Amino acid sequence: MYKAIIIFILFVTTITLSSCSKSETIQQPILKSEYEHPLKNNNTIMNITSPAFENESALPADYTCRGESKIPPLRFIDVPDNTRSLVLIIDDPDAPAGTWVHWIVFNIDPAVSEISQDNQPQANFGINDYNQLEYGAPCPPSGTHRYFFKLYALDTKLDLQNGASVNEIVTAMQGHVIEQTTLIGTVSK
Repeated sequence: MYKAIIIFILFVTTITLSSCSKSETIQQPILKSEYEHPLKNNNTIMNITSPAFENESALPADYTCRGESKIPPLRFIDVPDNTRSLVLIIDDPDAPAGTWVHWIVFNIDPAVSEISQDNQPQANFGINDYNQLEYGAPCPPSGTHRYFFKLYALDTKLDLQNGASVNEIVTAMQGHVIEQTTLIGTVSK
C-alpha cells in the first residue's frame, strides 16, 4: 500500500514539474563568452559571407599570423532597410584565457556591403584584446580554434568613440539589435 502511494506521489510530482518547465520559456544565449551578446532573436535573414572561406571551414593562411595577417574579405547580404548602423565583432571563444576579441568595428554605414582585405571601413573601432584598434589576426597557440565573425544590424548609431571596450559596445547595443548573423572560420596550429 505504502509503495503504491509513494509511486503515485512521484508520478504526480514528475507530471507537475514537467508541465511547469514547458510553460516557462527561458532564452539561452546563442554563444557563450565573457560578455553578454545582445541578441534580439534567432531568425536571421541578414547574412555575412566571405569569398575567401566557407562557413565553418579553415581560414586561409594569409588571414592569420602565419601568413600576411590581412583582414579577410567579408560581404554583408540582406541588411534590413531600417538599419542605422552595423557592428562587426570577431572573436575566438576557444582561447585558453577565455573569449579573445580580435577586432571590433562599430557605426559601420548600413550601405557598406563588403569589407575588402586591404581596406578598413569608414567607422569606429573598439579596443581588442591585443590592446589595439586594428584587426588582430588569428594566431592560436595550439589545436583548432573557431573564429566568430558576428555582424549586428542596429536601429541606431552608437554614441561611443574609438577605443571603446567590447563591454561598452555590447552594453550600448542592448535593445537596438534588429538582426544578427555569424560566419565561423577555423585556424589550426
